[in-house]
Amino acid sequence: MGVRSRWNVLAPLGLLAGFAVILVLLLVAKSPTPAAAQTNGLILEKKLLKNSNIVQVGETLTFAITITNNWNTTVITLPMIDMYDQTVLRFVAANPAQNTHIAATGVISWNNVLASTGPLAPGQSVVIITRFIAEHPSPRVVNRAETHDAYDSQGNLVGNGSSNVDNEAVGGQTPLTKTLDLTVPPIAGQQITFNLTIRNDGMANIVALPINDRFDPAALQFIYAVPAPDRVEAGLLVWTNALRAPLVTVLPPQQTVLMTVVFTALTDISQTINQAEVVGARDTYGNDLAPAADEVPIQILPGPTATPTPRPTRIPQPVEPTEAPAALPTFTPTGTPAEGTPAATEQPAAEATPEASPTAVAGGGIPIGLPDTGTNATGRLWLFGLAVILVGIAALLLMVKGRKI
Repeated sequence: MGVRSRWNVLAPLGLLAGFAVILVLLLVAKSPTPAAAQTNGLILEKKLLKNSNIVQVGETLTFAITITNNWNTTVITLPMIDMYDQTVLRFVAANPAQNTHIAATGVISWNNVLASTGPLAPGQSVVIITRFIAEHPSPRVVNRAETHDAYDSQGNLVGNGSSNVDNEAVGGQTPLTKTLDLTVPPIAGQQITFNLTIRNDGMANIVALPINDRFDPAALQFIYAVPAPDRVEAGLLVWTNALRAPLVTVLPPQQTVLMTVVFTALTDISQTINQAEVVGARDTYGNDLAPAADEVPIQILPGPTATPTPRPTRIPQPVEPTEAPAALPTFTPTGTPAEGTPAATEQPAAEATPEASPTAVAGGGIPIGLPDTGTNATGRLWLFGLAVILVGIAALLLMVKGRKI
């Protein structure tokens, strides 16, 4: 087929295609034009009323949704929906109040946000307030609002508006501070008191507060704690939940609790570490909170050396000397003895037996030896002999006197 023949075939087809395009354009030009094609029919802005987009679990989030009529006609119908992450946020309330709320999908709907305020003239704005509570942490939380099917007073569709806000929801924390209740290093044998201060740094109530306290059992001996631990092991104290009497059972936001742990320093040591930690704390929404820990290095000084107590010395008492017994007198006869009778021989007076000097024992007051009192066997025989002689002399005197008569 030649070139001329091809042209004869394609030319009618081109004319038909051209007429079809013109017809379509005419139909489009005669149909109603939606305001969505008009630039900036409605402007929607959503803003978190907070200086930072970082929110804490338990914190109340307030959003302001501002819709501005940026067209030259008055808007009389303005439906809107607000979508949120139901796994992170919990819807609280809205003003004006919503028509429907589906918590399972996180969708809030208004049939017409102008129902209470009236038509929205060109250049005017309407503000919708929504409130949520962050219940779970998330690195990114998208909250989106948009309008749909808005009509002006002439029955024309008005261009829709939409806006979203990206937030970060962070979990609560329980900062822990451990301090030694002493201004100087402790001494071996002395009691040592540690104070544990735990603070709820989040915006949700804390209902579980497990605590572990680690210490050196070679340097410290556990005495008691308030509240008492659930388990005591070598070098470890465990509280499954410290929120119990005498402490509070629920720790509100921005509040603190104080625990006390008392040990006895067993021996001197250059340095030992005493550590406390919070692991597994939970808030009222069931979220696990970030762990926290603090430690206190301590030095234990040697205790003072014991000084022996002097014992009282007994003062010796002087011993009074015992008086020596007097010597017995010597009997001398006065008469003349008879002839043939031997005269009695004058007996010498018995000499007093010298007495032993008493000697005192130092500190005892008791003499070593007792004085000789002359009551031994030899002394008794001497007295007996003297008595016999005296009796004999008396008998002789009687006999001599009898003869003279």
